[in-house]
Amino acid sequence: MKKIFFALAIVLHFMPAAAQHVNTGKFDAHEYGKELVATNLSLVADKNLCGLGEITNVHVRITVVPGESAPESYNYEFMDPADAPWKVSGFTIISGGATVAYTDGSTAQLKMPATMPADKAVLVQVVLKPVTKPYQEIILLTTIYLDDNDNAFYVNCPYLNINNEKWTIDISDGINMSVPDVPANYQNATAAVDAKQKAALERLRVEQAKKNAGKMNVSLDAATSNCKAIYSAEEKTTAIILTGGKLKAVNGRLKDESNNFMITISVPGRGMDRYTIKTKKNITVAFSLPLQGVACGCADDREWQLEREKNGEKGPTCNGGFIEIDQLILGKDGYIKGHFRANLESATTDGKVYYADVEGKFKARLVN
Repeated sequence: MKKIFFALAIVLHFMPAAAQHVNTGKFDAHEYGKELVATNLSLVADKNLCGLGEITNVHVRITVVPGESAPESYNYEFMDPADAPWKVSGFTIISGGATVAYTDGSTAQLKMPATMPADKAVLVQVVLKPVTKPYQEIILLTTIYLDDNDNAFYVNCPYLNINNEKWTIDISDGINMSVPDVPANYQNATAAVDAKQKAALERLRVEQAKKNAGKMNVSLDAATSNCKAIYSAEEKTTAIILTGGKLKAVNGRLKDESNNFMITISVPGRGMDRYTIKTKKNITVAFSLPLQGVACGCADDREWQLEREKNGEKGPTCNGGFIEIDQLILGKDGYIKGHFRANLESATTDGKVYYADVEGKFKARLVN
């Protein structure tokens, strides 16, 4: 019986080497030699978080490690087709109700379902049939999560044992203005009067604090929300802070657990635009897990790069990514919405570097 290998989006981001480089060109097997047994294969989606009806692509990728250089990833398309040890035989939707719009070699275009499936995810499979006898049939799988939250994130960091997880956050309304009335059956009448007076005084204090904040064009409700955006006129930077939340799925399987994390995003100015990470130091994405005492991030700019080169120093090797602000509504109940995709990095106590892939969409209340 033919042995079948299953590979779930194998990546090399946990390696203590430079970040993986993705090359969209065709792979020249002669450059590295034809023996590909030790090379990783993966099925990679352009987006691991999609909305209903959205279209995205998935690609079969091949990763090589040339000597001591950084890993390089290519779409599984060979300059010389005779070098290909496997033939891509077809893409299949295993679950989730998406459809394969069309395929082109190692790439398939998928259309997400119009209605939300029970597990809120689409599982995609591709089969690689061996062309020559030394190789065996390979089945690659990848999960695309469907989101119905304002704040939903796909996170993958094998080093931290985070494997294709979906995180979500429900936006809180900020400060709670409701102070419960004292029950009618309060045992001590004097204590009941005192409690009512304290509650009334607390309402007055909160109202005054909100008025004072309003005079400074600051929303106290937004400032005490778990998803907020603060603009610094001095730094000309918008900082978006998202805390929560929930672990909703792992490798496509539903979960519903509390998950204490923080995602921070910063962009220049305050407007709708697309920003490239590693072009300016105030274009950043980071996430932290306070209970584990770990954090991953990515930030850089050309001036810093030149200074490092001058001093013979190394800088962040994360691949960066992008942040896009889709909507910005100013005013009393203002908010900011957008999406991002980023490759982040961190280091262990002994200096080994590891990487994390994060993508998602966000909505935050405007503090000012």
